[in-house]
Amino acid sequence: MTNKERLEELEKRIGDVRGLPGGIGMMLKSIVIPQLKTVPESEAHKVREAVRHIVETLKDVFDV
Repeated sequence: MTNKERLEELEKRIGDVRGLPGGIGMMLKSIVIPQLKTVPESEAHKVREAVRHIVETLKDVFDV
């Protein structure tokens, strides 16, 4: 699966989620995902690393 396909799947799943507080889904769809889409496929590992960092940070901060 390419980064483009991953990001399209993420957009689809975010669109399916109901009740995200404070416009979190909209922020992801309008700011975060478009920025990730600018990364060329040759740098896909950097996108995965950025996503991994975001997920780990959220887990640590929110103790999940």
